[in-house]
Amino acid sequence: ASTNTTQHCDDFGYCYKNSGSTYGKIIMGLKVIRAPYGNSLGYKDALLRDVIGRLLSTLIGFIGFLMIALRPDKRALHDMIANTWVLKRVR
Repeated sequence: ASTNTTQHCDDFGYCYKNSGSTYGKIIMGLKVIRAPYGNSLGYKDALLRDVIGRLLSTLIGFIGFLMIALRPDKRALHDMIANTWVLKRVR
């Protein structure tokens, strides 16, 4: 199980570092950036956002994800924890 988790983190870290997006975000035309300067996420940022932050969002009854619909800035709990923003790509 730890090998799968490590592979997951490596893939997400690589995707975020090189394109600012995971494969799903590329398809949806989205990009994740570090606030406040718009830098790409590194491996630590991706780990914090996608593993730790999403785990917390899930453990509290998915309220962390529901925050997207309730907040004017559309940030989920994992975005606030990792200080990230999800933006629409300009085509």
